[in-house]
Amino acid sequence: LLHYLVAHLENKDEDLLQFTQELPSLERAARLTFAQVEEELAPLHRGIEALAAEVAAATERVELADARRREREEAEAPAMAKEAADFAATVLTHGVDGARLALDGADSSPD
Repeated sequence: LLHYLVAHLENKDEDLLQFTQELPSLERAARLTFAQVEEELAPLHRGIEALAAEVAAATERVELADARRREREEAEAPAMAKEAADFAATVLTHGVDGARLALDGADSSPD
């Protein structure tokens, strides 16, 4: 079967028979054992596992920070709503010019 394949390739496309020249490291790779390859890959696997742990920890920190930000915004929302309602009431009571004066006075008041 192998002889037939070689003969067929010689007749059809001799360039295919030169594939070994396209793989210069094939001879060296053939000398490696599976155990050697596993030994070389083990540190890479450990590095990937450590990286995955770091990504998970960073994701957790970001999610925690986002949750805290949302809680803070939710806690501040009632005060902001009251401030907006007070401003709207000032506009309704004193008009736009009166609201501007109220805002100017609020901006210059000491905190």
